[in-house]
Amino acid sequence: KFESSVRRHAETANSAVKRLAAETNLLVLAEAARDLLSEAVRGDRELLEDVFGGSCEYFWRFQNAITAVHLSSVHSGDPRWEQLQCSIATVKGVLQDSGSFKPWLIQMAPPSSVAYELPGSWPVEQLKLIPKLEGCNAASVRFTATPALPSCLTLDRQTGEIAGGVADGEGKCWDVVYTIIASNSAGMASVDLNF
Repeated sequence: KFESSVRRHAETANSAVKRLAAETNLLVLAEAARDLLSEAVRGDRELLEDVFGGSCEYFWRFQNAITAVHLSSVHSGDPRWEQLQCSIATVKGVLQDSGSFKPWLIQMAPPSSVAYELPGSWPVEQLKLIPKLEGCNAASVRFTATPALPSCLTLDRQTGEIAGGVADGEGKCWDVVYTIIASNSAGMASVDLNF
């Protein structure tokens, strides 16, 4: 909706009356977006990363839409626009702090495969598995596991690394098949692991 409003604003460049109406509509959406972004930053950071992280496509689309707008002198000092710019800058900072921020990749390809090489012999005290990803830029991919990995193992959502100490006594968790999903906005690939 925000991008559509930005396009409508650009299309009204030759009509002062239509331009002011488009700007008024755009500023109402900017206020709503500002409020949502502020709430998201104060709330669940993981959810914020899920929405704007990964390939950061949504962040960059939003940022590029904001950058494309040149408000008329009537609305250029409207605080809602500056506050929206501050809110999106805060989102960028949160993504950078969490290691989720990625540069904009215009040509996005989906991952075609993801694989892990398991240790040849068991048991092992420490596990460190690095994914082998094909078909896409690794910077665009987010990783998830379903079901969640045992508490002794961690999955790095940005790199896909699985690491931790392999503990005894974790019950039947070692009998479970875990699906690791590598995804970006263009698609996904998955692999089943049984430790």
